Amino acid sequence: MNTILNVVMSFLDYLSRLGEFKSIDVFKQAKGRNFKGFLHHVNKGRYQKNVLKLRVKKKQIRTLRSKEVKQIIDACHTKRDKLILMLMYEGGLRIGEVLSLRLEDIVTWDNQIHLTPRDVNVNEAYIKLRKERTIHVSKELMSLYTDYL
Repeated sequence: MNTILNVVMSFLDYLSRLGEFKSIDVFKQAKGRNFKGFLHHVNKGRYQKNVLKLRVKKKQIRTLRSKEVKQIIDACHTKRDKLILMLMYEGGLRIGEVLSLRLEDIVTWDNQIHLTPRDVNVNEAYIKLRKERTIHVSKELMSLYTDYL
């Protein structure tokens, strides 16, 4: 709805610049904000609010339930696929982070995974956040890892 309103208002603004339509004032003065941005001095505290803009409700993203995740993992035929899905679900890893793991990154006796950003990976998988971090996982995930090896 906001997109349609923006298109119509842009068209009316275009017509008013051509002189074929009297402009409509759809802005009202709004109260000042506590946050002062980089260009605050340009407006000097005068803020305008679009009256026609509708508030958009944020949709809540549906997440998988643990039962659904278990069904997906049980549907995997290889230990590699199960391990990848378990790392993503339990550790909250992105696919690039899982694919960039090396043997030295996983500490089985402490149930830890060290995510280390590397500039050169054979499979060209990279960690999005170029920051080293440690993730603690369950014993079941580590036993699945040792079974896979």
